[in-house]
Amino acid sequence: MKKTVWIPSFLLALILALTACGETAEAPAEEPREPAPAAESNVVGAVTYSNDGMILPVPAEFESLLEVKTPENSEDGTLFAVSEKASIEWGEKLHPGEDWGDGWLFSIGRIDEDALHDMLCYDMSGAVPFASDTEGNYYVFYHPTDVRFVRESYDIDPESEDWKQWSALNEWAWEVQGAFAAENDDVTLRSFTNTDMDRLLNQLAYLEEEPYTLSCPSFGTLEPGSVDKEPFLDRLLDGVSFTMTDGEAVPDGEYIVLDLPQAGEELDFFLGDGNLVREIYDGEETLYRASYENGETVAADVMQAWYDALAEDAAVG
Repeated sequence: MKKTVWIPSFLLALILALTACGETAEAPAEEPREPAPAAESNVVGAVTYSNDGMILPVPAEFESLLEVKTPENSEDGTLFAVSEKASIEWGEKLHPGEDWGDGWLFSIGRIDEDALHDMLCYDMSGAVPFASDTEGNYYVFYHPTDVRFVRESYDIDPESEDWKQWSALNEWAWEVQGAFAAENDDVTLRSFTNTDMDRLLNQLAYLEEEPYTLSCPSFGTLEPGSVDKEPFLDRLLDGVSFTMTDGEAVPDGEYIVLDLPQAGEELDFFLGDGNLVREIYDGEETLYRASYENGETVAADVMQAWYDALAEDAAVG
């Protein structure tokens, strides 16, 4: 999952100058309504904003520095959009009447499970699903993929109060996910990775026309036949995080090949190391290690059960 990269101060002026000349992604644009601070907060020293039953805690020392929008009935599910006031004010002076998303720090949105599944099938740059609730909703932390800091001059001293303020606000922005979950009942933090491995398996799970075969020396290459892939992919993807790993030795012995011809990809699940998976694309190999929240699921065991089901369906088992 990609996150904003902290940028060395000596590169800031160049990056900002280039950003100002090119296209920038805009913050979710909705008509704001006046936020209503909640009476109390579970987070010590916080001022809170509410929207549609959800609460966003903001450190009291930052309240005057921020513009917090709470869109009503947002079409894209945005609950809170948070920006630095000083950058907004400077943006209005430098390009009046034009919304460049100046000062945008982050937004938090709420989506349903179908929208999450669609999101997981593609690159999620600028979007981090980070929590779920007991009603089947998921919460997404949206962040800019470029720099939104605006002042009259981009020749900013890294020791200046302006830059220290911006850095402090960004540091808090990346910590807000945990504070949001702590503030709202029935909201639980979750982790979703967005590697090529994640995208391929989610596309197979949620895009209808994704062909595949499974292969193993036992019975060769098997077609899906009448076997429902959903329960196996549900187990494979439930609470999983895939991490690229370098330097690990490929284990000896058999592995189950998941071939995805439409994507031109092959995924090898090693029976000798149940959570090590190899991706092969255009002759290039990448190793991933799967980790499961429940500490019990083994990817190769799921694939073996899936392969056995295909074999039984094809009457070769």
